[in-house]
Amino acid sequence: MENIVLSLKAGTSAVLQNGMAALCLGGRTQPARDPLQAALIRTLSDGPRTVEALTTFVHARGGPQCTEADAALTLAGFILDFKEYLES
Repeated sequence: MENIVLSLKAGTSAVLQNGMAALCLGGRTQPARDPLQAALIRTLSDGPRTVEALTTFVHARGGPQCTEADAALTLAGFILDFKEYLES
């Protein structure tokens, strides 16, 4: 399988909005829905990451009951929520 890399689109910035991480681009702001999304925003603001690395990150933060499938679904939800701010 191809190793896909996710990054923030050019011009996207990570900011705090009401104490929660958010992404801003072109006057639009999308806040994280939960602490895990906030952590993913901070991780991507540090630079591009592979989908595999991000899935591992989510899996590690999800606790003992989080399976790899759960982590993949959580990451997919994040990508859908922030698709306007991400590129691969």
